Amino acid sequence: MRKKVEDGISLYRTRNMCTYVKMEHIVASALVELCEKKNINKISLNDIRSYGITVKKHLINNKVDAILLYSDNYTKQFLHDYSDFFELIGNDIVIKENVTVDSIREHILSYISVDILFALFSEESLMALNVA
Repeated sequence: MRKKVEDGISLYRTRNMCTYVKMEHIVASALVELCEKKNINKISLNDIRSYGITVKKHLINNKVDAILLYSDNYTKQFLHDYSDFFELIGNDIVIKENVTVDSIREHILSYISVDILFALFSEESLMALNVA
């Protein structure tokens, strides 16, 4: 379903279909928040999983059928697909040098539905990252 906004921007809602919360949504939004609020450029895989679960719960509580795509295979694929932005160091996903928060927003977060966006930045999701 598509909803027009006054300034000409189209927002997408995911009603009557399944919403997939992908690794790129979770990692990008978490690291944007951590960078801006705590000047931290990395996040552990365990923290990503916890944040993703919180995001999924928020969606389900708001009547959005959601599936969290998180596994070793999804993590490997994510790191391959977004190797210009992130790297795995030990058990942490780290923003590469010379990558800005604005470039992460533009290339990864600008193409997600409103439902996922609200879930990623909900109070409970931000509390899971300790940035609320």
